[in-house]
Amino acid sequence: MTLFFARFPRLFWIHARWVDEAAFDVHADLPNTLRFVKCAEQMIDHPFDATRTRALA
Repeated sequence: MTLFFARFPRLFWIHARWVDEAAFDVHADLPNTLRFVKCAEQMIDHPFDATRTRALA
């Protein structure tokens, strides 16, 4: 799911879920994920930021 901040439409984030940490680690090292990060880094004017979060409840 791609979300954006209503007041700043250039600020967006991608929300994804994995069954566990191991599944995320596999995903993070996949060629398509690495290509996405490389492409995103070329389009932004600040360091790429990926944040892992957990649900509050």
